[in-house]
Amino acid sequence: MANVRVAVRVRPLSKRETKEGGRIIVEVNDKVAKIKNLKVDDRPDSFGDSREKVVAFNFDYCYWSVNPEDPQYASQDVVFQDLGTEVLSGAARGYNICLFAYGQTGSGKTYTMLGTPASVGLTPRICEGLFTKEDCASLPSSCRIKVRVTIRMERSHRRPIL
Repeated sequence: MANVRVAVRVRPLSKRETKEGGRIIVEVNDKVAKIKNLKVDDRPDSFGDSREKVVAFNFDYCYWSVNPEDPQYASQDVVFQDLGTEVLSGAARGYNICLFAYGQTGSGKTYTMLGTPASVGLTPRICEGLFTKEDCASLPSSCRIKVRVTIRMERSHRRPIL
């Protein structure tokens, strides 16, 4: 098991973003996320430059969760199969496991980690897996399970950040 795995998940635009004319500038292909049309206006060497800019980033996992009708759509179940089952497997082997969601307010951390009643996220699925008969059979006879959810308040908006 690697020490750190990094995943990125692209979500649909919010109602506010759509209303303000926002558009998705991220493209996901396998383990690469490409960002198109980066603003470069503040760079002196790009004055008047209107060419399309593309920057690619490699991740261990890239998920496209914009449109459920898209064949590449990554549901909560797909994310759990990749990330959650690995967490359960590591826990069963006695490893300390940390699943950390980081990102800007409104970027989809809470949805990915907790989900909704209709689309359960990683945390409830992992907790369920820890206490099902199949997964607990390989746990030591004595173990401690601790779930810690930390919410930090963003100063500028006084909105919770998970």
